[in-house]
Amino acid sequence: MDGSSPDAHPKNQRHFLAIYEQGVALVDGTVKDQITLYDDTITAEMIDKDLALVGLTDIVKNLPQGLNTPVSDINLLQGQLQLLMIARSVVCDPQILLLDEMTASLSLDRETEAKVLKAIDAASSGRTVLSISHRRGAHDGRIIKL
Repeated sequence: MDGSSPDAHPKNQRHFLAIYEQGVALVDGTVKDQITLYDDTITAEMIDKDLALVGLTDIVKNLPQGLNTPVSDINLLQGQLQLLMIARSVVCDPQILLLDEMTASLSLDRETEAKVLKAIDAASSGRTVLSISHRRGAHDGRIIKL
């Protein structure tokens, strides 16, 4: 991409390609750690922009220690976890976003599913998106059948 290889610098791979999977995979640590995956090159500004993009700013601000709240100390709802995973996927502003069955295993109410889909739509803006889905109606005809 752009004449450089993501393999050249493994830490930079998240700037080239991000994957949003259907499941939630939390890491030990804080809310911030869920987004950064312990990457100290990710700035507070990047995180703030990311939280705003997925609609989690107010929720995180209201946590006991904000971004530094241990995930084990809070009960996030399924939809909030999905939004957190979207935030993790795009915090490094990747050129390519791979959406793997993005709503296949979600058991969300309509309102929460709409929030998750809105966040995915916002996260998709300005980048190449590859979406794997068995739901033909999920992308309003913007489908390439392989």
